[in-house]
Amino acid sequence: MRWLLCMAGLGWALCPAGAAPPSPVDEWPLKAAIAYNLLLFTQWPDEDRWPAGAPLVWCVDPGSPWWPALQGLQERPVRHARVAVRAVSRSADTAACQVVQLDAGLRPASRQGAQLLIADGRDATGPWAVRLAVHGDRVVFDIDLTGLRAGGLQISSKALRLAREVRE
Repeated sequence: MRWLLCMAGLGWALCPAGAAPPSPVDEWPLKAAIAYNLLLFTQWPDEDRWPAGAPLVWCVDPGSPWWPALQGLQERPVRHARVAVRAVSRSADTAACQVVQLDAGLRPASRQGAQLLIADGRDATGPWAVRLAVHGDRVVFDIDLTGLRAGGLQISSKALRLAREVRE
């Protein structure tokens, strides 16, 4: 787990100097770990009104390569909330989602409130707020501030500094 945080760029203090990576890590669990860490740096506009332990609903198409990796994040804490990964096959069913994992099969039909739209670099067409991609032997992320603001979301300046690209 420490190496995943190191690779995510969100836990450099945990990385010993000169640490070598273990054997190659599967792309999807690493992307899921980075996406989860970005949730910790994201603020939803109504978050202060969520009851303690409320679900932070992360919707993903069960046919997506993200599905198995995101299942491992079930019940993980995000401040006062807990991640609840939900299988959603139709774009019309994303209204109750705070996070939508975009892929070829799942796109929100229209902006439906405060949603963090996460795309994979392979399928990053249309609106998105965070895009993850493989660049060389690393997983990197980009942030689209317009996409965040459209959902009423804010992201920490710490995450912005670690992004490969920040779009206005």
